[in-house]
Amino acid sequence: MKLHFSSLLKNKAIYFPLILLLFLCSSCEDREELAGSEKYYYDLAGWLQSEMGHLSATKPLVKKITMLAGETENLETNSVDWSKELALFMKADLNKPAYKNSYTTDRPDSTTVVYTLKPTENLTLQQLTVHYDDLGQLPVQIDGSFESVNKLYESKRSFRLNIAEGHLTAYHVHGYQKLVMMDKRPFDIQVSIK
Repeated sequence: MKLHFSSLLKNKAIYFPLILLLFLCSSCEDREELAGSEKYYYDLAGWLQSEMGHLSATKPLVKKITMLAGETENLETNSVDWSKELALFMKADLNKPAYKNSYTTDRPDSTTVVYTLKPTENLTLQQLTVHYDDLGQLPVQIDGSFESVNKLYESKRSFRLNIAEGHLTAYHVHGYQKLVMMDKRPFDIQVSIK
C-alpha cells in the first residue's frame, strides 16, 4: 500500500506544475481577451451582432429599393441573410485594437457623439456619428461615411441607420464607385423593416 501511495505522490508532483502552468496560461489569455474587448468608441459591431440575432428570429418584412447605374430594383421579402445584408455596417466598427488612437471624439450636444478620422490616419471609415434619445441612452440614428481613393479606384459611401426602441427600422446607403478611365457608377439603397 505504501508503494502505491508514494507513486501517487510522485504523479501529483509531476501533474501539479503542469496544472499550475495551464492555469496561469489560461488566466493570461483571459486578460488578453478582456484587454482586446475594451471599447474606446461606440460598440457598433456588438449592437449589430445582437440586432442580427433579433432580426433572424423575428423575420420582419423587408422592403428594399436598389438603384444602380440608372436601373431600379424593388424587393419585398422576410427571408434575409442578415450577416450579409449588414456586412457594410460591420466594417464601421471602430473598436479594433489597431484603431484605438485613430479617431477623435466630439460631443456637439448632449445627444450626439461624432468620431472623426484623424488627418494622420489612412483608414476608409472617415466619420461615424451616433445620435442618442433624449435621455442619452439608446441610439436612434447612426450615420457614417467611407472613402477609398487610389490611382486606379475611387469609392465613397455614406450610410444612415434608423433605430427605434433599440431595433433597426430602416437604413440608407448611397455613394459611387469609379474606376480609372470610366464614369462614376452611383448607387442608392433604401431599406425599411416592418
